[in-house]
Amino acid sequence: VIEVGGPENLTLNQVAEIFAGVSGRQAKKRHVPLPMMRAMSILMRPVNPALSRLIRLSIYMDTANLCYDMT
Repeated sequence: VIEVGGPENLTLNQVAEIFAGVSGRQAKKRHVPLPMMRAMSILMRPVNPALSRLIRLSIYMDTANLCYDMT
């Protein structure tokens, strides 16, 4: 596990805006309701296990405390 952090906590929307600014491209953000993500993860498991895992990772990132402790 490689922990990456900085002096301030950023939301995922702020991170997307920073990436957009650095790349010079418009950020295209989509917000999918959490219940829909959970359903899609279950439904995609037999069809596309890799996509199912990616959706589960997205659920984790949306619900976990991702603040970095600098101490």
